[in-house]
Amino acid sequence: MAVDIKALSWLLQRPSMAEKDNIQKFMASIPGETLIPLMNAPKDPGKITFSEHLSALLRSCAPGTVGLGKDMRRSRLIVCLNALHHIVKATFLPCGDLPSSTLLSNVRAKFASMETMQELWTDTDPAIRVASRSICALLARYFLPRSNRRSDSEIAWLGDVVGTRPNAGADYSDDIVTADRMNLKSFVYGVLSNQTDDIPPKHAIFFAESLAILMNAGGQAILSRDIFEEQLAALIQRTENDDDQRRDEVVAKLRDIHQGIKRPSLQERRHTV
Repeated sequence: MAVDIKALSWLLQRPSMAEKDNIQKFMASIPGETLIPLMNAPKDPGKITFSEHLSALLRSCAPGTVGLGKDMRRSRLIVCLNALHHIVKATFLPCGDLPSSTLLSNVRAKFASMETMQELWTDTDPAIRVASRSICALLARYFLPRSNRRSDSEIAWLGDVVGTRPNAGADYSDDIVTADRMNLKSFVYGVLSNQTDDIPPKHAIFFAESLAILMNAGGQAILSRDIFEEQLAALIQRTENDDDQRRDEVVAKLRDIHQGIKRPSLQERRHTV
């Protein structure tokens, strides 16, 4: 179904949209496929864009802000992170509008800055940790193979997300395979280590989708269960050989995921009866 972006952009100018609660409800109700056209909508003089509304909403619930209760902050933050996650994930899916390089650069600089994201990575809420880690890991996956003419800010951002550059003085573009694996490891360890609570089902899907993309097994729309299982088994084997002190904990959780994939679903079991 076609969506009238001009009508939605007009709606964003209504006086009622000055209220953060109304913007939050609006964003939570938008279909995912509409987010990228809204983010790309041209700015008219004197009018507030969707991107500006999203930025203001994220700032209103970012770490360190006051005036919101815990539950309200959580629900607002998850609405913002879900929107950003969908935009970034769309880069790797074979259908729908693709975010431009300019849009992804703006998301990295304005929405996924380390000032905001590093605190979210360690949030006590597992949904917030998974969503924020996924956004950064997928952005890094996109930018790693790009031009080697990186800005200092992009190199510093990649360093925080991916880890120390494989070769001193390089900018990650000289050994993409190693850098990709570093990004995957940073994401997996960041989500699975030192965590005592379970990931909520919806955000467990976020984790699995991001993991599939980072392992080159595809996203939800093109995910092959067999390929995912094969790549996950290889990841477990590599992780078993890590010298990281968190290794055993992460391996155990990856094995649980692997067993869950191998276990036939209820529908599959019915067909075998």
